[in-house]
Amino acid sequence: MCRIVSPHVDGMIPWLISSVGFDTVDTRPTDARKGARLSQRSSSATAEPVARLIDELAKLPGIGPKTASRLAYHMLRTSRDDAIGLAEAILAVKERIRLCSNCFNTTESDPCHVCADSKRENRICVVEQPLDVIAIERTSE
Repeated sequence: MCRIVSPHVDGMIPWLISSVGFDTVDTRPTDARKGARLSQRSSSATAEPVARLIDELAKLPGIGPKTASRLAYHMLRTSRDDAIGLAEAILAVKERIRLCSNCFNTTESDPCHVCADSKRENRICVVEQPLDVIAIERTSE
């Protein structure tokens, strides 16, 4: 099995290029059976659903091609129930979570629990991301 680290293969010998299915014009891998483009993170030996999962995972912040591959193959080893649980959790977040109209924190109800709490002082705390609100709330100050 041949592994190419760089997507740039200009100086490589022609048999290596043809053996891994690279198109000599744009140096991106191609699926010879369908003529479809594959990600540079996958090869023609990777099944299409796995390659798609790797591509989707690699879109997440902080997830590179290696980590995306590790996660995808981990998901293949997990039970169907675990995979369905993950998929349902992702869908639930996308369907039920929205931004608070007052502070733009993530919430299921509008206003969020922070803005709706009458015991809180009426102060503004500016944060960069909703994740920062969680860190501040953990301090209980």
